[in-house]
Parts: sequence; structure tokens; C-alpha cells
Amino acid sequence: LMRPLSQLPVGVLHVTDRVDVGNNWVFTPGEVQSLDVHGVNLDWIHDRILIIPCSESCGDSAPSAAVTIPSAADGVGAFAAFFPSDFGPLPTTATNSQPLSNTTDSGLLAFEGQYCVGNNIDARSHPDARLREHQCHYKCTNTTQCAGGRDDPKCFCGGYFPDYDGETSPAICLPLEECTHLCALLGDACSGVDMHMTLPRCFLNTGNCSRASGAWGSHPDYQIIVARDDAVAPANAMDALVTTANLLRFEPVQVAPDGSGGSYKVCFCDPQLLPGGTCSGEADFLIDIGTIHVSGVSCLLSIPHLRRPWCYHQRYGGLLCPLNQDVLQRFEEEAAAPPHP
Repeated sequence: LMRPLSQLPVGVLHVTDRVDVGNNWVFTPGEVQSLDVHGVNLDWIHDRILIIPCSESCGDSAPSAAVTIPSAADGVGAFAAFFPSDFGPLPTTATNSQPLSNTTDSGLLAFEGQYCVGNNIDARSHPDARLREHQCHYKCTNTTQCAGGRDDPKCFCGGYFPDYDGETSPAICLPLEECTHLCALLGDACSGVDMHMTLPRCFLNTGNCSRASGAWGSHPDYQIIVARDDAVAPANAMDALVTTANLLRFEPVQVAPDGSGGSYKVCFCDPQLLPGGTCSGEADFLIDIGTIHVSGVSCLLSIPHLRRPWCYHQRYGGLLCPLNQDVLQRFEEEAAAPPHP
């Protein structure tokens, strides 16, 4: 028996609301640049992109040979291992945390949900013995430091994460007041503190971590404590944004190293659509999220959707024109969020 035409399978429709589509990137041939991917509830650990020839289809094509990314793997395996940059995630806890009170010293401000990316002071090898003594791993695995063991409340080992805090971890196990005091004792060498919202756990930050530096990232379990003079909004909101749940920044990306022009398609792998939850093969990169145009900017301005007023220059080069201005507005609001009183 023949089935009615309305029942004949013609393909599979893949739907995701996590990533923004309809993007247009403008790259200069041969230059090393970055590629921003916007969305909601993005996951830097698992979400990936694949760049293929423009004439090919997402989910059914190998990566373009004209695209170079840093990876020891070949083919699609290189993109499966290509992590977003500008991140330095701190470990999360099993439960949602509640904010600490912002009753810190009058010269300090607390920004909840923020932390300094990749600028932590090395507590283990620091010349100041006070940092070494309170490094979580050293203190909470050393019986001479904590005679009562990890359960001794005077040791504050409730902030020790055994699976994360190795010998070189910069995590310090102290409560809020003592973390900020320790930072103050270091003078200009410490610009602020990444403080866990509920646990006696903190990271001291180097001098390159004012809000204007663009070195802040988002994390629900931490707040950054800085001096009021450092709590200024960044000059360029997009420059201040690092990889977060709403932005994945892939870099370095080099397209057309021979200097030729052309167009390329960017495919997104949403692991939540996959049975195994891992991006590994060509068939996993199913979502077409936009096109990379490789040429001089002046030549491309003749294309209407590349003359949008909300196009912006990405942090490490290249131009991105999102489908609509809501994307840029969303991230400007995130970057310029006012501090807590």
C-alpha cells in the first residue's frame, strides 16, 4: 500500500532557541580574527562551531580547507576541540547560592555574578607567606596547617573543592572580610577579590582587573569586590564582554590565508539536540547561524545587510552584523550593568 503524500518523510527539522541565527561576519583575508556567537544559555564546555564552504550544507559537510584554527586534530575533530576563548570559569556548587550582604568597607563595591577572568594572583608561590598559608589545597590537605582537619571551622575548608583545587590552584579559603583584608595588605598588587557567594572561598586578582580593562566574566556563584575607583563602565561594551552564557567568542580564526575572497557558512552544534550530548562528527553541526564574507570592508558595504547600524567590530578583529539590534542591546546592558549599592 502506498502512503498518502502527507505522510512521506522528507527530512528532519532541528529546532533550537539557544543560538542567534542570520548573522553576517566580515573578515579580512589572511588576518587572524575572532568570531562572536550570541544566544542564551550557551555552554562553552560543549557548544561548538564548524566553518564550511558556503555552497555546502550544515550537517553534511567537512570544514573548509581555507580556514585555520589552533588544534592538533584534523578535519571536523579540530573544530570539536576548538573551545571559546576569554574564559576562566570558576567551579560551581551543586545548589543555587544566595548573595552575601554587600556591607563591605565603604571604599569597596560588590558586583554579584561577576569575576575576573584569568588574572588571579598565584597564592601557592607568592612571596607573602600569608597567601601560601591560606591557599585552599595547601591548608586543607596539610594536617600541620589544620590540626582539626577540614572540619575545623577555624580553617574555613568549606571553600575547598578537592576535585578542582590542585597544588597550583589560586583559590584561598577565607571568609569575605579576611579576603578583602589580605588584598588590601598587598597594596597595588591586588586590584580586587573574586568572592564565592556562600562559601569561605576567594581569588585575589592582579592589577590588570579593573572593570574598564574588559577582563570581567559572568558566574552565578561569585561576586567581584573592587575599589570604588575601579568600578567604572568599560568604554566599549562589546570589548568588555568575555565568553558567558550569552556570548561565545572563538579565536583565533584565520580565513583565506592566501588572500583570496569568498564566503563561508558557520554551522553550530547544539549538544542538547544530540543523543550523546557531544559534538564530534559533521552530522552534529546542524544549525546554520550565518555567513562569513571574506573581502575588504569597502567592497562589502554594497550588500544591504552589511550596512546595518548595529554592526560592531569584534574584540580580536572582524566585523559582526547580527540579524537585529536586540543582540547588541542585550550585551551592552550586560556589560554596563550598574553596581549594587
